[in-house]
Amino acid sequence: MTRIPDEADAATRALLEWVADAKPEPLHGMSANDARATFNERRLRTDLDPIDIARVEDRTIDGPAGPLPVRLYAPRSADKGTLPLFIYYHGGGFVIGDLDSHDSVCRRFARGGDCLVMAVDYRLAPEHPYPAAAEDAVAALDWAVANAQVIGADPKRLAIGGDSAGGNLAAIAAQHAREKSYDQLLLQALIYPLVDPVNQTASRDRFADVFPIDRDAIDWFNRCYFPDEARIGEPYAAPGLVDDLSNLAPALVITAGLDPLVDEGAQYADRLSAAGVPVSYHCHEGTIHGFMGMGKVLPHAEQTIDRVTRALDDAFASKAA
Repeated sequence: MTRIPDEADAATRALLEWVADAKPEPLHGMSANDARATFNERRLRTDLDPIDIARVEDRTIDGPAGPLPVRLYAPRSADKGTLPLFIYYHGGGFVIGDLDSHDSVCRRFARGGDCLVMAVDYRLAPEHPYPAAAEDAVAALDWAVANAQVIGADPKRLAIGGDSAGGNLAAIAAQHAREKSYDQLLLQALIYPLVDPVNQTASRDRFADVFPIDRDAIDWFNRCYFPDEARIGEPYAAPGLVDDLSNLAPALVITAGLDPLVDEGAQYADRLSAAGVPVSYHCHEGTIHGFMGMGKVLPHAEQTIDRVTRALDDAFASKAA
């Protein structure tokens, strides 16, 4: 049974009480395919409803293992001016999640940020273990830099972001952007990111029994994505372990206070700031990991969308034509 921390706010407590009463089967006890289907079905109950925007388009780009599916979201017609681009990587422990699971938030990022959003359907484990997801994430960034105008994006105004495992991929992509001298990368938005799978922080112990990513779930995700444990500390696995974090894009780091990953997110924000990277950090103290997919019951999702879109507005305005 999941524990309900004393620090939980009212909305989070109500959700956790419902989970405790419902006793849902844990995803980590299922096959990967069954876990994906169950995750998507459950998310429909709690996710924000989709909103209408001008254009949503599925297409493929060149990936390291063949065509890489992406979904483009445009808040207005291209004839009203070129849009900046926000590349988004979904969460799900590198095992679950897809373009549909994060469709509602990407629509809101596009409208609120008045930008083109490109969601990336990177390869999932265990069928495609590490470093497949990271390679796809970096390839999507490289493709966007080279082909921004093909999709109607401003090649001089780019941002990246992601939640959970997607936050891991966004942090990796930001470090890659530094190595490639992509000075058009203006923001990295990391939402309760997994940046240090090696470090057993205090929060990993403190919230090891809290829904939705208790210790068993985290261990299952890691076994699926990192079958070779010797590689779990590599830069494409653990961006938080990279020694030099200087000269990275400005960062917005958002965490959840009752999340096993909260300490590593906060520590990464501190290390970025110490390295001279402009950082804005915010912790939703009373809530849990995964709140971006629980916007019908947790206000933190829309609050975070607003925070991200304001950061996008500011970043893109700094390089407006």
